[in-house]
Amino acid sequence: MISLKRAKEIAVKEFPEYPIGEIIDIGSRWAFCFDSGEPPVPGIPAVTVSKKDGKTGYLPVPPLENLDILNNGTVIETIK
Repeated sequence: MISLKRAKEIAVKEFPEYPIGEIIDIGSRWAFCFDSGEPPVPGIPAVTVSKKDGKTGYLPVPPLENLDILNNGTVIETIK
């Protein structure tokens, strides 16, 4: 099992130039949404980290199904 602290360290390596704006619990993974500025830089997807093994993935929007996953998750932390 990967701790949230360790998952955050893993996620930051994907987009080190942007700060994390929000952390969302989406069940078996944490989703890390990055703050790419105003207006947002296109193409910066949420980074997911598996709670089981720390494997990373991406949650781009579109498709809208991924937006539903993020919206139905539990916000753990909002960083502004």
